[in-house]
Order: sequence, then structure tokens, then C-alpha cells
Amino acid sequence: MLSEDVRVISTGSQDGNCVLYFNEVMVDVGIPFVRLFNKSKKLNLIEDLKVVLLTHTHGDHIHYNTLASIQRYNPAVKVVCGEWMKAPIDQYNQTADFKISNVYIIDVLEEYNIDDYFITAFPLSHDVLNCGYFIEKDKVVVHATDTYTMANVPVREDIDYYAIEFNFDRDYVEEVIDREIKETGFSHRERAIETHLSFQVALGYIRKCATKKQDYIIIPLHTSSAFKGYLKQFDSHIHI
Repeated sequence: MLSEDVRVISTGSQDGNCVLYFNEVMVDVGIPFVRLFNKSKKLNLIEDLKVVLLTHTHGDHIHYNTLASIQRYNPAVKVVCGEWMKAPIDQYNQTADFKISNVYIIDVLEEYNIDDYFITAFPLSHDVLNCGYFIEKDKVVVHATDTYTMANVPVREDIDYYAIEFNFDRDYVEEVIDREIKETGFSHRERAIETHLSFQVALGYIRKCATKKQDYIIIPLHTSSAFKGYLKQFDSHIHI
């Protein structure tokens, strides 16, 4: 666990995505329920949970059964998401034994007070509709993954936690793409740079925001083999 405020339960396309903030706000549930609640292992990460924020429909970001199970054990949990999540949730509920409820549809770039947290969704560019979130109570979190740009994310100077995708080193990946295309005529990595975030772009956003505040923490999310090995060049703000 990074600190008492942040717990990265899982991140990445293969293992799924789920991050818990302040023990009360969870972003995405792209993992099996047993990773959140397991009596035999005395694991319970949903006992104090108040809000689940959903970003988009990809299976590594939402397991509908997990979301329903969270509410089965903790019925007070609110589900907060953009309009694009409503139809798939409704479709799941048509055949589910235990339905997802307490769903709150919010507009992007509008601030909402939900269980004493100020929540603001902002648009992200992916291959499906997607959003990130500002989460604010005593501290401020920006959470953004599965995007190739931060151009639509508001710049703020009060951010304490930058939980942002650091998927790849763009310079390295472009070299690999050129080599693979020359050798085979194709590179699957081309899709990555069109749908995921390079650490160059992530750090560019952080530099725009962190002009005054210096006691912030960077939490690299959704890293890949094209990123690992480049961590040494980052300063002491990085936590992994």
C-alpha cells in the first residue's frame, strides 16, 4: 500500500484495474470480488466503502458481478459514472439475480458533493467513451488512465496525489515500432500510443500543475514493459 490514503489494488490490462482512496472511494472494479472481500483471508476492503467511480466499459475496468457483490455486502455504496455507463449497467440488471442500484449519473466538468467528497469527472480520449476524476476531501486526487492525452484535463495547483497512467516511454516505443515495421510490416504497439499515455505526457501535465505545491505524490498506473526500467530518472515524488 502506498500510504494510508491510497491503495492500488490492481492496475493494468491483464490484472484489471481498481484503486481505493481514503478507504472510502474506489475507482473502477475490473477485478474479481474475492480480491476485495474474502472471509477466509480476513480481507474486507468494502466495509468502509462509500462510493465507486466508474470510468469506462472495458472489461479490465469493470466486472459487473463484482460491482453487484459490493452492494450486496454493503448496500449503501453509491455508483457514480457518466451517461455512457448507464446502458451496460441496465443490460446487466436485466438478467442479474442481484442488481446494481444507487447509480448516480453525472456530467463531466461539473462538481458534485457525494458523501462529503467533491467529485468532478473530466473527459479522456480512448477508443470508447472514458473519463477520469478529481476526488477531493481533505486532500486532492487526480485519477486518469486509458487515454493518450491530458489536454482535456483541467490544470490544478492543489493536487496531492497524481494517480496517472505511465504506460510507456514514447521515444523507446517509437524506436521499437520502426524496427518491427521494417522487419514484419506491422507493429501492435501502434495501438498503444493511440490509446494509452506515455510518461512524457503524464509528467508534462504534472509539471503544469505542480508549480507551487512540492509535497505531492506520483502514483504510476497501468505501466507496461515499455515503461519499466525508466523509473530511475524520476525524483522522490514517485511511489510504486
